[in-house]
Amino acid sequence: MTSLEKAQETTDSLGLLDRILLADSYRMLSKKKRSREVLDGLAARVDVTRGDRESIIMAGELLAVGMKISPDDDAWPRLARKLVLARRGTGWGDTQTDSAAVRGLAAVLSATGQEKGIPVAVHIDGQPIGVLAAGKRDLLEVTVPRAKRISLMPRNNGGADFHTVTVTGYQQRPPRAPANAKAKITTRVFQVQPTRKELKPNAAGVLRVERGRTLEIVAEVELRKTISHARFTIPRPCGVELIRPPKYEGGIVASEQRDAGLHFFVERWDPGTHTVRLLVRPELSGCISTGLPELSPMYDDPVPTTVDSALRWVVE
Repeated sequence: MTSLEKAQETTDSLGLLDRILLADSYRMLSKKKRSREVLDGLAARVDVTRGDRESIIMAGELLAVGMKISPDDDAWPRLARKLVLARRGTGWGDTQTDSAAVRGLAAVLSATGQEKGIPVAVHIDGQPIGVLAAGKRDLLEVTVPRAKRISLMPRNNGGADFHTVTVTGYQQRPPRAPANAKAKITTRVFQVQPTRKELKPNAAGVLRVERGRTLEIVAEVELRKTISHARFTIPRPCGVELIRPPKYEGGIVASEQRDAGLHFFVERWDPGTHTVRLLVRPELSGCISTGLPELSPMYDDPVPTTVDSALRWVVE
C-alpha cells in the first residue's frame, strides 16, 4: 500500500467533525487541493433534518470551513438552506449550537454575490407592501399599528436565495408608571474593562455598547411590600451571551436560562432594595430590542411596577 493510499484510508476512518478540522488544517498549510478532497461529499453526510445538537454543530462548522476552501461549491448553499429549516423557535437549541449555526450561515451570506440576488416582495398580513432589491442592503419603511404576519417571497418563481432581514418595532418610551407602584426595577449597565464606568441610555432609551466587551448588568429591585415565590426576569438581548451566572444569594434559590431571558426564582424578598448582578458580552453588531425586566409572583396578584431600563442596545 502506498503512502497516499494509507493517508486516504486514515482520512476515511475519521469522524465527520475530525474531517472538517483536517480540511481546515490543510487549508492553513496552503494545501487547498487536499482540503477539497477531504471535504468532498461531506455535505451530503450531515443530516440536519434530525435537528439534533451534533448535526447542527457539524453543519455550521462545515459551512464555515467549506466557504473558505471552495466558496463556489453549490453544496454549501444547499446545506445552509437545510440548516435554516432545522431552526426551532428562536434558535437551534442552546448557545453553542446557535453560535455554530450562525457562524456557518454568516460565511455563506458573506459570499453571496450581488449578481445572484433575487428581489423579495414584502407582504404584511397578506397585503403587498413593497420590494427589497437584490444583492445589496435595502430599506423598506412601513408604518402599521400592528402586524400579525410578515411574509417575504422571492419575485422569481422557484427562486431561492439568502437574505438577512431586520424587522424593528420601535417602542418610543417605557410603559407609564402605575400610580400605586409597589416596586421599582432599575437596570444599569457597566463597562468593566479597562476601567469601570456606567453606560447610560439616551433620551430615546438607546444604549450604545461595544461588541466583544464584557459588561456587568446590575438589576436593582426596590420593594415596598414583601413578596414570596416570585419570578424575576431579566431580558436577554439577541446575541448577548451570558459569561457568568449570578450567585444564588439574597433570596434567589434557582435560575433558568432561556433564549429570551434569564429567569430567577425568589423564595422571599422583604421591603428594601435587592440586587442581581451578571456578566455578559455582546457578540453580534446591530440594533437589538432588549425588552423590559419583569417581576411576577407565582401565587399572588401582580405587583404594580415602575421600570427604568434601556429599550434598545446598539452594538458597534
